[in-house]
Amino acid sequence: MIPLSPEAARMLVTRSMKSSGDGFVWQTDPRLRHPSMIMMDEAQVTACLKKVVTPTRFLRATQGLLASRPELDSRLDAIANLDVVAVPGGHHCHLDGNVEPVIDAVRGFLDDAE
Repeated sequence: MIPLSPEAARMLVTRSMKSSGDGFVWQTDPRLRHPSMIMMDEAQVTACLKKVVTPTRFLRATQGLLASRPELDSRLDAIANLDVVAVPGGHHCHLDGNVEPVIDAVRGFLDDAE
């Protein structure tokens, strides 16, 4: 289960609920629930990542789903112009708690691109 603050839950509910008849239904892109049509092995993933040449910033949430996946480090090493920024929080770090570190990291990346 992914922890979610009441504030983040309100944002997600507002965005994902729609009126239907006498009530409401949850709307989401059904494609998010299906496995990818492209199943790559680790060598193929790495080969694709090595082709990324543009400056790239990855915000890695300290308590996020990817915070402790060992295979992620080799993937990050494959991207030549990658800048990794640790931000506090979990999966919804852009919605939950202090979002200033996320905002600062994105703004800094965009400012550097100018």
